[in-house]
Amino acid sequence: MTLWRPDIERFPGPRYLAIADVIEEDVSAGRIGPGFRLPTHRCLAERLGVTVGTVTRGYAEAARRGLVRGETGRGTYIASRGPGLSGPTPIGMDRVLPISPPTPDIAGALGGIARSGNAGTLLRPPPPGGRMRDRETGSLWLERWGLPTPPETVVPCINRLHALTLLFSVLFRKGDRLAVTDTVSPLIRDMARRTGVRLVPIPCDENSMLPDALDAACAKHPIRAVHVMPGCQDPTTASMNAPRRAAIAEVADRQDLLVIEDDPYAHAGTNPLPVTALIPERAFFVADMTMPLSDGLAAAFASAPRHYVESLQRCLADTVGAPPVVHLELVRLWLEDGTADRIAEKRRSAAMLRSDAARKILEELDIRTTKHGYFLWIDLPEPWTPDDFCRETARRGISVSPAGRFTAGRTPAPCGVRAALSSPRTLQELERGLATLRDTLKRG
Repeated sequence: MTLWRPDIERFPGPRYLAIADVIEEDVSAGRIGPGFRLPTHRCLAERLGVTVGTVTRGYAEAARRGLVRGETGRGTYIASRGPGLSGPTPIGMDRVLPISPPTPDIAGALGGIARSGNAGTLLRPPPPGGRMRDRETGSLWLERWGLPTPPETVVPCINRLHALTLLFSVLFRKGDRLAVTDTVSPLIRDMARRTGVRLVPIPCDENSMLPDALDAACAKHPIRAVHVMPGCQDPTTASMNAPRRAAIAEVADRQDLLVIEDDPYAHAGTNPLPVTALIPERAFFVADMTMPLSDGLAAAFASAPRHYVESLQRCLADTVGAPPVVHLELVRLWLEDGTADRIAEKRRSAAMLRSDAARKILEELDIRTTKHGYFLWIDLPEPWTPDDFCRETARRGISVSPAGRFTAGRTPAPCGVRAALSSPRTLQELERGLATLRDTLKRG
């Protein structure tokens, strides 16, 4: 058995990133070297007091940085020294992650819950559809979005993926059509593929989806619903202003469309009213707690018209059930004492710093970003293609996402790439990645 016990407590942020960080530190210091066999996932999990899944994610992050290699049936080893270890650490800008620091005081919050006298109820199975207390917690968070939502219309979920899975399961049958922006979040594209939902791409401008184009598509196809990300569209960062939101709501109402509003990269209280606020009788709003609070938090909320709530609750009970009650209690405590708002504001400010750095370093390039976005879009000049550019940046140690990852239906992919601003661990690492993107484009 490999006698290696890393000290991950010195590293802030998610535990899986701390595992990758300590591997990188020990490799750099020479404490472990090429060919060194790391503990099995289960063994390291027991040593560190974390889950096996956390170790798996940590090893995967270390592999992404070029630090380790996995051999089927043999284990995980420190990689031989090569470009990934002899030069700067590779920078992943292809995945949009939460900006980790700061994180709430979990120990203090758990102590507060223990002293509240309700701790004994936390291990009791929640009723189908979740506890009313947890639905009230969802109402508190949705108020930050300008959505005064009765608790009876809130469905507690584990995360954004879980909430969207419930909605797709309840709202669609195989072959139904969903209108989406002409470049769409990969999560929506993959979910549609799995459930047999047909995507109808709608052209966009700088204010996202064009209402007239949506209207015309409804005349051509029997569209069931429309998916919108009005605060920050993935991947182009397009944002709907108030008139555009009202126009989309008007078309949806007139054409009898359901609306799925899913805005994980926007910030509560910083945008016009959600589309859901304009037509609550036919709209569903998904609010995930991952980006504003903590990527380890299993808590999200979906608001729904009253006549859909029972179906969603049944689907919730038939799948994984309600989110962990302890996580929902943490969210409630942080909402009530102001911690959630403080952490969300600090993360928003950190995102703004990253956006400012991107605009400064890439000022000569054709980019699209938002004031406080988690990613940016680069329109590539000729003769670049997205795949060629991604291959070249990967050779230089930077990973970005090509446009083909975001196409809907048979829509031709635009000539661009998405670069995540939130995944580099530090502002300095982000600046180095952005400089590499800039230099790659300049050198051709």
